[in-house]
Order: sequence, then C-alpha cells, then structure tokens
Amino acid sequence: MSKLYRTTDFLYEQDGKHYKVILYGAGKAGKDAYLSMNYCMPHISVLSVLDDNRKSIHSLNHLGSFVESFEKIYEYTFLDEPETDSGLKNADFIVIAAQTEETWLKMEENVIHAQRVTADKILAYKSPTPEQLLMPRLAGNDFLCYRVFMLLEYLYANGDACRNLVYDELKAWANIVKHSIIWLNYREWHANDDNTCAYLQMPKVASTSLTKTIRRIPDELLTSGRIVSDIEGPTRYYYELPKDFSGFKFTFVRNPFARTVSCYRNKIEGKEKSILRYYKVIGLEKDYGFDTYVRSISKIPDEWAERHFATQYFQAYKDGECIVDYIGRFEHLFEEYEVIRQRFGLESLEHRNASTKYDYRDYYTEELVELVHQRYKIDFEVFGYEKEYEELLRYVRTKNTHRGSA
Repeated sequence: MSKLYRTTDFLYEQDGKHYKVILYGAGKAGKDAYLSMNYCMPHISVLSVLDDNRKSIHSLNHLGSFVESFEKIYEYTFLDEPETDSGLKNADFIVIAAQTEETWLKMEENVIHAQRVTADKILAYKSPTPEQLLMPRLAGNDFLCYRVFMLLEYLYANGDACRNLVYDELKAWANIVKHSIIWLNYREWHANDDNTCAYLQMPKVASTSLTKTIRRIPDELLTSGRIVSDIEGPTRYYYELPKDFSGFKFTFVRNPFARTVSCYRNKIEGKEKSILRYYKVIGLEKDYGFDTYVRSISKIPDEWAERHFATQYFQAYKDGECIVDYIGRFEHLFEEYEVIRQRFGLESLEHRNASTKYDYRDYYTEELVELVHQRYKIDFEVFGYEKEYEELLRYVRTKNTHRGSA
C-alpha cells in the first residue's frame, strides 16, 4: 500500500528464520493473509488476529474449535484498550491487510495512534505467489505431485501458447492449498426455527429440498437465479453447531454410484466451461466425458476433494465418530423424512432440482464400477451399499454380453 512500508515478501523466504506477527486484517484481504501465513507458512506464527471494524475476518467468523487456539488467538482489545500490549512485545511485526489503499491508510493510522507502534514494525500484506505457497507442500503429497505432472504435460504439449493457462491454474491450485484448513473441516448445518433439530447438508443427496424445507425458505426468495445455498439465515451454521445445541441431528446418504453420476451431470456434463473454478484445477475445466471425470476424482483424497465428490463418511464422521444422531438413505427419503417431519413439525418435502429421468447404471463400464467402488469403499461399507456394487457389476456384465452377441 504505502511506499513508506515494507511488504511481507521477505517473510516468505525460506531462510531458516521464524517470524511472529500480529495480523490486523479487514475483509477478504484479512482472510487471505490469515490462511496464507498461519496455515501455509510453517515458519510464520500469527499470534493474534485484530479487526476493529467487524470483530471478525471475512468468513472466518464461522470457524469452529478445529482452528487451533482460535479463541485465544482472536483479540478484540487492539483498539478498545490502548494500554494492553495485545502481544506486541512478543511479535516481530504487525501485518496490515486491506483491499484498498484508503482502508489500509486508516488502519495504519489506528495502529500508530492506539498502540504507539513505530513504522519499522508495520508491514503491508502482499499475497504470496503460487510458487511460494505450493513448494513447501509438495514433498510427500501425491495429489500435488500429480498436478505438477499434469502442468508439465500441458507445457510440453503447448509451449508458450499454454503459459497463461498454466499460471492461471497455479493460482487456482494455490488458492485450494491456502484454504486447506477450511476444506478439511467444512460442514453446513441447517436447523429449524427453534433449534430442536438440525440437518447436516450432504451434497447431491436431495440437499436443496431438505434445506429449503427445514428452514422454511419461501419460493419467492429463489427468483432471479438464486439458489438455496445463497440464502443466509439465523439457523444456518458453518463448520459446527452452537456449543449449546442439544437438538436432534440427522443427514441422508446415497448410493455412491448414483451420487457420482448426479455430481457429474450437475457440474460437468455438457458444459463448455466448468461452473466451479475448482474443477479446472483438477483437469476438468470442461466436459471430457464421465470416464475422465471418474479417473480424475479417483486420484483425489478427501482432504483435497470438493464436497460434492468427497466421501459421505468424511462429512458425517469426525475422528471416527458419527456427528449426527440419525443417517437416512436417499433411496427411502420420503418415508424416513416423514417420521422426522412429524416429530418436529417441519414442512412436507418436495424434491427440487429433480433431473430428467435417466439410468445412472448406463454411465458405467466394468472398469469404472471398480474405480468408483475403490474411491468410495468406506461409504459402501459403512452405509451398507455393497449389495448395489454387486448388482451394478452384474448389470454391466450382462449389458456387455448382449452387445457382444448383437
């Protein structure tokens, strides 16, 4: 921002030094700085997070107890109580992160006025380059090494013509690495009005219909292209339910074979450009066919996976313990939900986003059956879908036999 101050560039150098900083952040810039420095740079420690305007860093106010010492790290005394040192004595620098120069200069004035900090202790946050974020994470990580190989292949095949594409992918990929702590722990909960029950959202398992019903979202709010996930509310919770929540918790799961096809049809099939930037990072910037889709997601472990194709176990369990009281099956959705509906006085279920009728089995070859079964093995075992695996194998083999005799 201001030319009078150094940027954080020198902090990212792997020179054997360890730095302790206090982050004074605003909005998205504060979030970017927090994730980049605290989770992607092992030699940088964020002692505390400060924001006098919002009492939160953009989106991070939803973070739960999985963030190590988050409540201890989060300080609100920075500008309210000038006499406190707020950890300044232990910090090497105060890092100011803001998106605009006007905001940055106001924050800089606040720091100097409230804390009597000298200019040499203040750094202007500058986001790390993709290389600075990615290089420390490559060692021993099969997924990241796989993506490096893919990018090298792009370069080899296309040379200079591919340079911008590669850098664009590197930036998107670095963004996923930066947000790994969020991807690893992200959950969405939707509770009814009096918080007596809560639904753990499971993507591609009638989640739109269930969310709309439980939170009583009226149809008029879903006009002009808005979807249920755009609608905030007092009973929508991120990561964790409130600590004093004592209600009934439930979710629904689905046959992994059908769920995989549903995700492909919704996010990839027939699209010239992927809706979600994430899919571009894993080599699915457009529709290359179901075969390519399955091969791509089969290489990605849950901790790096987008929620729509992460295992359902990964989302319904934490540290080996189920985080809900009841798990229903999509295949019996209306019957099982009706019991919950009557118990808690919820609205009747209507299945939104209902796709044109299709047979998911026709997307599979025997090889793809095995790939999906291996990728979602824990879902098949824990949620009782092994029978569906055997049935789909028989279906595909029978179909191939008929083709061979035609």
